[in-house]
Amino acid sequence: MRIKASAYSALLSVVISTLVQACVHDDVQPPKIVRSSQARYPARRLSAVQPIRITFDTTSLSTTTASAAAKSEALTALSSVQIKLQNMLSVAPISGNLLIPRNCSKEWISGAYTGQCAEASSINKCGELTAIPSSHLDSLTIYDSSGSQTTVAAGSGIAKTDLVVYVTMIDTSSCSGATLAYAVPCHTGPLDRPIAGAINFCPSNLASTSAKVVDVALHEIIHVLGFSRLLFAFYRDENGNPRTPRCPAAAGCTSSDMDGYPPYNTRTSLFVTSNTTIFYTLRRGQLITYLSTPAVRAAARAYFACPSLPGAELENNGSASTARSHLEKRAYFDELMVGSVATYFPSLLSDVSLAALQDSGWYKVNYSAAGLYFASLRFGRGLGCGFHEVDCSATAAQDPPA
Repeated sequence: MRIKASAYSALLSVVISTLVQACVHDDVQPPKIVRSSQARYPARRLSAVQPIRITFDTTSLSTTTASAAAKSEALTALSSVQIKLQNMLSVAPISGNLLIPRNCSKEWISGAYTGQCAEASSINKCGELTAIPSSHLDSLTIYDSSGSQTTVAAGSGIAKTDLVVYVTMIDTSSCSGATLAYAVPCHTGPLDRPIAGAINFCPSNLASTSAKVVDVALHEIIHVLGFSRLLFAFYRDENGNPRTPRCPAAAGCTSSDMDGYPPYNTRTSLFVTSNTTIFYTLRRGQLITYLSTPAVRAAARAYFACPSLPGAELENNGSASTARSHLEKRAYFDELMVGSVATYFPSLLSDVSLAALQDSGWYKVNYSAAGLYFASLRFGRGLGCGFHEVDCSATAAQDPPA
C-alpha cells in the first residue's frame, strides 16, 4: 500500500493537531553533569549485574497543590515505568547506600590543592525545582589556604537504589502547550552512569490525557538513563572505556576543561562527542545527525534493511527542545523516543532506543522483555536505504512489508 504525499501531509496535520506531549528535555537541561568521585564509585564492569533499582523520591508531592487525581495519575505511571525498566535493564549495582555528590562552589586553581574544593556550596539541586535532601548528599573535604582540611559529613544515603529520580508536580513555564512532563539527569556515578535525575509533571495537562502519561513518563526517564545529548559524550564501550576521549589527554582540551571530562564546547554548551558516537553527514540537502554507536547502527540497519545506514537519525528540526536528544520523527514516527507523541498513535519502544542504552556501557538490555509491553514498530521497516534519501514531503510513505 502506498499513501500519496498529500494524504501523508494530511495525516501529519492530524498528528500535530492532537499532540499530547512535546518533549522539552533539551530546554531544561542543566549546564553540565556533575560526576561522582572514582573513590566513592569505582569502575565496575557489567559482569555481575542485577535489575536496576529505581527510587522515585516523591517527598515534594506532600506539598503540591495538584489535585489528588493528577497526583494519583503520575504515581501510577511511575510505578508502571519502574516495573518495565526493572525487567528491561540490569546494572552493576551500587554497593551500600546511594550518595549524591555535594556541590563545591569554589575550587583551588593553583598551588598544592589545585582541583580540590575551597568552599562547599549551600545549594545542591537536581533540575530546576528539587533541592537534594542533605541526608542524600555525600561527604566533601574542604581545603583552606593554610592546608587545613574540613570534611562535611555524608548523609545516610538512599538504600537499595541504583538511580534516584526526584519527582515534582508544578505548572512551570516549561509546561506550556501540551507538555505532560519533563525530566533531566543531574549526577553520574560508576563509569559515568546516571545516578540521579528529576522529573516534573505538569498537573494542569494531566487530566484529559491519561492514556499517554505512562508513555511520557517512560520517555522522560529514558532521557535520564542516557538517551540525551547531555550524556552521549559520556558513553562507554563494552570494556568500560570512554567512547569519547577525556581531558587532559583528549584533543581540544583547554585549561578550563576538567580532568576526566570530555572537552567542553562553550559555543554549543555541550561536551564534545566523538564522531564514532555522533556522526554528521549531508543527506537530503541538509546536515543530518546520527547516533552511530555499534549496537544502534546494527539495529537501525536491520530495521530499515539498509546496510549502509550510519546509525539512528536524530531529530534536527522543530524547536531546540527536541533536536539531538530524540529519534528523527520522519524516520521513526511513533517510536517512544521521538520528540512528540499524539493521542491517536500508541508509542512503541524499538530495539534502536534500547540499543542506545546498551551502547552507553551502563546497562545490560533484555530486548525480549520490551516485547511484553510494546507492539513491534512498523513505520518504515524494511524499506531500504532509499527511504532515507528523500524528504517525506516530496515522496510517498509506505507500509512496511507484511
